[in-house]
Amino acid sequence: MTDTSFIPAAESRLHIAFFTMYSRWLYDRTFAHVGADIAYRPAAGQSSLYLVNHHYWFDGLTPLLLNRYVFRQRLRAVMEDVQLRKHPFFSRLGAFSINRGHPRSAMRSLDIAADWLNEEGHCLFLFPEGKLVDATLPISIESGVLRVIANAPMADVVPIATHIHFLSGPKPVMLIRSGEPIRITDRMPKALALQTVQHAMQEQKRRLVLDAMSGTRYPSLYQVNR
Repeated sequence: MTDTSFIPAAESRLHIAFFTMYSRWLYDRTFAHVGADIAYRPAAGQSSLYLVNHHYWFDGLTPLLLNRYVFRQRLRAVMEDVQLRKHPFFSRLGAFSINRGHPRSAMRSLDIAADWLNEEGHCLFLFPEGKLVDATLPISIESGVLRVIANAPMADVVPIATHIHFLSGPKPVMLIRSGEPIRITDRMPKALALQTVQHAMQEQKRRLVLDAMSGTRYPSLYQVNR
């Protein structure tokens, strides 16, 4: 049976500009502070694969703000087809779909992701847990991320963690943290490569939670490049 569920990105600069402004308004309205500790900055022309935990509804909008205020690359994101059909405006922001229940279609989406990363100055946000996951659970990722990494060998692979907490007042605080690029080689056994990626993501999340509990205040996301 032929799968016809793939939804391509239909990037619109107008939509991106509007929803970036909307996202900042929404975050400023929702959170007491949006802080970021960013260890990575892409070199000129560098492509980057950002691997992010997936615990919150806000995950769909966070890449817009990270790219606008920090990374400043040409953005794409992979989004589950069911969610993209519910929220089709995300395709206008650079999201394209993946159907995890249809292996051939899923591989096609992952190959499109890799093709995108093989162009200079591009970035891709991927949530390798595959679905919304309870924030208290350890990170467990799907193996499809390795197909993207293998087919886009020049892209930096960067773990990013997000965390929302109420430890400092009645309004929540959002914290974002990135690590240095992960080194994955084509000589690594698949299990070791997957473990390496998973450990890097878990480590960023662990440090983020510890910083939240200790009251560490990250610089504003909107000013980290100043």
